[in-house]
Amino acid sequence: MAANDTVPDDLSDAFVNTIFRDFDSNLNPTILFAFLHGLYTCIISVAGWKILVSKYTGSKRNMSIVIGILYVMATISLAFSWSFTRFAFIKNGETFWTVYQALITNSRSLVAARVGMTVTSCIGTIFADATLIWRCYVLWGRRWVTVIPPGLLLVCTIVFKIMETQARLHAPGPESHTPWLMIYVSFAMATALWCTVLITYRLLTSPREKDGSEDGPSLYHRTVELFVESAILYSVGLILYTVFVARTEWTHFYLEPVAEITGAVAPTLLLGRILTGFARPYDSWQGSVPAAKTVEEKKPQAPNQISSATRTVLFADEVRAPPAPAPAPVQAQEGQNEKAENNINDAPAAPVVAEKSG
Repeated sequence: MAANDTVPDDLSDAFVNTIFRDFDSNLNPTILFAFLHGLYTCIISVAGWKILVSKYTGSKRNMSIVIGILYVMATISLAFSWSFTRFAFIKNGETFWTVYQALITNSRSLVAARVGMTVTSCIGTIFADATLIWRCYVLWGRRWVTVIPPGLLLVCTIVFKIMETQARLHAPGPESHTPWLMIYVSFAMATALWCTVLITYRLLTSPREKDGSEDGPSLYHRTVELFVESAILYSVGLILYTVFVARTEWTHFYLEPVAEITGAVAPTLLLGRILTGFARPYDSWQGSVPAAKTVEEKKPQAPNQISSATRTVLFADEVRAPPAPAPAPVQAQEGQNEKAENNINDAPAAPVVAEKSG
């Protein structure tokens, strides 16, 4: 047994409690990450099948590549986290002190896990936020002014994530990297909230064409559209993560895998909705949709634009009340009168009975 593997005798109870709390913050989030990744795999399987059988003719290949990259990055991140957890708790699990030394020592496994998770997290964040920024750009009629701020926020997010990882590698304590973590999470939350608010506002204020029914899309379909396309799930996860990081509570370690998985699931649901044909077409977002709708409603309906209900009523009236026969032409009627008079003149005269006189 090495010298640093011996448990010191002067450890206080408070320090031992801190060590075991550190164990929980490293082991339990990894288990939660594995569970959430399993749910993510189920979502990917269903979305992949729906995409394969769909008849979407747009940029199906590019969107499918983005979905695949998000899943691969989440899987690699889980692999790094699981590998380091196994290194700390299994290979160095003789005593609690050896586990603690494995968690705080800058070993090769620790550096590889931190760097690998940072790289995969940055790549996943770039693709996830870029998907939301692209959707915001499309919904707002391809106006660059709506996507320049979140683009700059995304760049700042990546920069501060790298600085947070560097600070964590140089000092094992939370005091060194928590300020950088707070800045990184704040920029990530600002990026997601910017896109979520703009997309939500656009979906709520733009009218939607009716889908063949009298009342248009139901409240359920509108709610699903708002929930999926605005990536509310991703924003809520980042908000909770930011709050717990700001309060410097140990529970923020549990929200880290939640934020990472929701950041991959939200763009997957959005792109899957587009690829399966449930999203609105791109042409419907061009220009001012409400203004065009108002002008269109003022125009009278053409004969071939009568609603299906009106057409049904008219057809039913025609079936119940067949049209009356058309009146005979005047010339044909005069010919029939002359023919009747000739028949009367040609008829033999009736015999006259003489009246006998008395």
